[in-house]
Amino acid sequence: MELVQDIVSWALFSSGSLMLIIGGLGLIRLPDFYTRLHGPQGIVARTWPTGSTVLWVAFLLGFTLILYYL
Repeated sequence: MELVQDIVSWALFSSGSLMLIIGGLGLIRLPDFYTRLHGPQGIVARTWPTGSTVLWVAFLLGFTLILYYL
């Protein structure tokens, strides 16, 4: 069970990190200020890495610890 927990947590961490890198590279490639201002608003650059990080911590520490503090 611990192996599955580690695999799922690192898959979430890797996918979130990858999406942050892709969003950052896309932001660098945009031509002017206004398109750069709009760039990180999408699901790839903001929502996916944030949710992935929260789920990564939940899988890494266990759900009982998170439910205890809520």
